[in-house]
Amino acid sequence: CIRLYTRQELQRQSEYDTPEILRTDLSSPILLSCALGGELSELMLIDSPSTQELERARALLERLGALECGGGITKLGREMVRLPVEPRMARVVMAARERGVGRAGALVVALLSERDIRLQRESPLETGPSDILALKDIFEEAEAGRFKPALCRRIGLNQHAVEQVRRAREQLAGRGKDRSKDEALLLESILLGFPDRVAALELA
Repeated sequence: CIRLYTRQELQRQSEYDTPEILRTDLSSPILLSCALGGELSELMLIDSPSTQELERARALLERLGALECGGGITKLGREMVRLPVEPRMARVVMAARERGVGRAGALVVALLSERDIRLQRESPLETGPSDILALKDIFEEAEAGRFKPALCRRIGLNQHAVEQVRRAREQLAGRGKDRSKDEALLLESILLGFPDRVAALELA
């Protein structure tokens, strides 16, 4: 056979791939386990995650409001587990619905969850308060033009990726309509999906 890599690269490779459960975000399986009345840590897994990883994922779910501190699943958590996205993204969707920007929130989550809609992903976006809002604006420009292929090409969008995002948004948003177009409400919703990544600026 012919190798497409050097002997040194072959020797650096591990004999087996790392099991997926040891390299993936555990918040989704933990939330699903709690929704079913169990705990992921109680399952007899061939490769069990470390206690630290389980605690870190559970702490995130508590900060998202999906689990009670040291307890079971919350009402919000049960609503989140029904959505076909990871808990962070599900929290963004729920927060956006609460603020009257559910459809916009569903679009943001679809843009974050699906492949990049741009033909040239390294192309810089227009400056603004958020890159994701810039992507949202580009998508909405294509939507206003009924996603015509010529328009998508002209504004640098991958039509197949745009269609995937459109379908994902419809699945998450349903038939609901937004009561507000305030982007501040949308940005607040996004932040609620990333409570562990929000920093406070201390002025000297």
